[in-house]
Amino acid sequence: MIHRRRVTAIATLACVALLTACNPATSDSENTTSGASSSAEATNAAAEPITFTGDDGAEITVDNPQKIFALEDSVIEIADALGVADRIAFIPKSSDVPELAPKAEGVNTAGKGSLTVEGVIALNPDLVVATNRRHEEIVKGLQAAGIPATLIDRDQHPADIVANVATVFGVKSDGEAMAKDIRASFDRISAAVADVPEADRQRVLVVSTSGAGGNISGGGTQTPADFIIKAAGGINAGAEAGIKRFSALTPEGVAAAQPDLIVVADTELEGLGGEEGIWEKVPGLAATPAAASKSLLVLPNSAIRIGGLSAVDGAAALAETMYPDAF
Repeated sequence: MIHRRRVTAIATLACVALLTACNPATSDSENTTSGASSSAEATNAAAEPITFTGDDGAEITVDNPQKIFALEDSVIEIADALGVADRIAFIPKSSDVPELAPKAEGVNTAGKGSLTVEGVIALNPDLVVATNRRHEEIVKGLQAAGIPATLIDRDQHPADIVANVATVFGVKSDGEAMAKDIRASFDRISAAVADVPEADRQRVLVVSTSGAGGNISGGGTQTPADFIIKAAGGINAGAEAGIKRFSALTPEGVAAAQPDLIVVADTELEGLGGEEGIWEKVPGLAATPAAASKSLLVLPNSAIRIGGLSAVDGAAALAETMYPDAF
């Protein structure tokens, strides 16, 4: 039976679960480059313009970008891991990881009309990196205006996200090495849970306080949470119910989903009633198997909402929680 568990240092837990080094982008068999060597690669490649085809199919060319507008936290996280976050000049004010790009200026991007093509042009960035989750029209407008801007598909494998971000930042080889190790980490998780019988697969519901206009929401498809649930061998009860991204939950929907395990972000636990109060705070939750066994996993927000590098540790923590005998 699964009981309440709060994971605050998932990198350490992932080490135990995967029997690998704590850095998800390193392995015993390969030496991945450090942030310092990444910076060196970027410096050595500075003379060569970067031609990159984004996941929107648009080709851009940038010449040693040093004033980058990163519109997505996953991009910021990856740039930091690669040692090139100092090239990020602008990030959203709403970013959950501003400490990873301490030199960057916060820009208001929240709310309809808060971010415009003209507003971005006025900042004079030499590269804008966004994802397909939002700002797609902004990127199209910037491309039409001749500003280097590209889209990264957030729904692809985290290893591919890392490789694409690294390429556009000018540290392609470092990104490829990191991506290789990330993919290997996911392969190890998959192998560990491969023999779990289908009847024993855990049904997981990600519950959130955001994404539904102030209402309690559940995580469905097209979310980093959906990826880590599947990677860990679980069933996303929200996705199975037809939820896309984070959408409002109904008491009837929660009860019908019959989750075995509830997953919440550490930054949202208090707003959901805390470890003791969540079962009554979330309408319909008391009538689920998860409530009966008080099965709750608290993960860092980055693992649920950012994805990218955080997805490795999140999936490892989730897999070990659901299937401890597999590790």
